[in-house]
Amino acid sequence: MLHRCSAIQIWSRAGGLSLNAPRANSRMPRMTFPQQHSILCQRTRGNSRKFKSIVMMPEGPEVRSLVDELQGCVGKRLVDFKFVSGRYVDHGRPRGFDSFASTMTQVKENPGRTDIINSVQCKGKFIYFVLDSGDSKSVEKEDSYLRSIWITLGMTGQFLNQSIENTNKSGPRWYIELMDTETGTRSLIYYRDTRNFGTLRFSLSEKEFADKIDSLGPDMLDVGQTTEDVFLSAMIKSSQRRNVCKFLMDQSKISGIGNYILAEGLYRARIDPFAALVEISTEQRRRLFKELRDVIVTSYESQGLTRPNGGTYRSMDGSKGGYEFELQCYGQTLSPLKVRVQW
Repeated sequence: MLHRCSAIQIWSRAGGLSLNAPRANSRMPRMTFPQQHSILCQRTRGNSRKFKSIVMMPEGPEVRSLVDELQGCVGKRLVDFKFVSGRYVDHGRPRGFDSFASTMTQVKENPGRTDIINSVQCKGKFIYFVLDSGDSKSVEKEDSYLRSIWITLGMTGQFLNQSIENTNKSGPRWYIELMDTETGTRSLIYYRDTRNFGTLRFSLSEKEFADKIDSLGPDMLDVGQTTEDVFLSAMIKSSQRRNVCKFLMDQSKISGIGNYILAEGLYRARIDPFAALVEISTEQRRRLFKELRDVIVTSYESQGLTRPNGGTYRSMDGSKGGYEFELQCYGQTLSPLKVRVQW
């Protein structure tokens, strides 16, 4: 049976990069590492999960693209937040929701500018809304009071505007109602999540919010802040015996990288995905940063990645991302040596 595979699966099964001996006529440089340092991912026919197609999760470019579209929420009043299906209907409301809801003001009590969304931003895959103080601000908590809503998309989370959601048969998990305080016009934004892995949390604490932001590593899409030196420093501070894939996927080290950015970056930098950090030279680390940055920025400029029959990214109006044609490794059915990947 033929399956699309990740970079790790392609290389390990079809003779791309090897920890031992290279295949004949390989275009890739020979890479030999001390075996005592290698962290190998043992994958066999017995323990590998089989999928008909890749189901990708939103990564940094897809999340940033959605946040760009959500800028239409800024300056509008949050009128309501309703749960329709999924975990927050079956297993109780999100953490902090009841306390947050108690700070909201009914429109009939105050039809003016309160409960206003001040900003919608992201760091890596983490999305957050920040609201004004509202009418119910606690004087006792003045120094640390900040209303924020935290969102992660999981594997299949996406926001849709009202016209698109009306055509969706599966229905949303939750939606928010907004109001333009100048015109009184109301609008709905829906959150859909087929696999229901996305998360939602509410906070009233500025410190709690700051701690969350600080817990995330530098955002690879933040070109001004996440420089090569910052990236190299994060690698140095991490355990050098750690596998490079695990390091890059750890959002507390570097944020915004997921499966396809990881696979494409390692392949283009010609770095073995089974290698530990100790096995990667400074020159290779610099090349890895360059390739990761190129992949993530180009994907963002193309409005993210949408894979046929398995890609999940759609904009709020239902359009697809355009990065698929740039892929060199992720989701390919042929190895870098043009050998079909068989399971």
